Amino acid sequence: MLIPKTYNSLGIIVPLDHVQLDSVGGLPPGIQWESNADSNIFMAGKYYCVLFSGTPSQNGHYVLKIYVDVYSSYNNIPLRLGQTVDSTSLWIDVEDANAIRQFPAEISGFTTWPNPFKDNFRLAFNSKMATETEVDIYNLLGQSIYHRKFISVAGKNSIPFNGINFSPQTMIIRLQQNNRSYTKIINKTH
Repeated sequence: MLIPKTYNSLGIIVPLDHVQLDSVGGLPPGIQWESNADSNIFMAGKYYCVLFSGTPSQNGHYVLKIYVDVYSSYNNIPLRLGQTVDSTSLWIDVEDANAIRQFPAEISGFTTWPNPFKDNFRLAFNSKMATETEVDIYNLLGQSIYHRKFISVAGKNSIPFNGINFSPQTMIIRLQQNNRSYTKIINKTH
């Protein structure tokens, strides 16, 4: 995870000091999480990781709910702005706790360019078949800022995007096809 340097608090952009990972709900029984940050505090502008480990004991579709406390600062004193919950972009499917299943990729060569971009960018990928495809773009708080459905063609696909209305930030772009997701980081500059 890359923690953003700003936060939109009720329409006001404020500088972000850090976020603190409070909890991860919706995990399959038998799975735990831990972060590589002291006290689960992630400083703005830095990368961190969260490790999920264990052996799931029950089959099912588990939508994760990630609770994060958001902090700004005033005169180097942290001020809690509130809590945000991401329950839209991560899930775990457990089909058989004792099996490992591999899926052949249906999409290859997934790229975005230019990256970083200023006004416009292009998404490109190769698809094994013509099928419904979805593109979602999320900010680093997991909030959806763009969604589009289209039919991809078998072979090379190249889709232009007008990014003028996106604010300068780091975003996650997710390409979804046939219940499989592929993600990339994309950056918009000033």
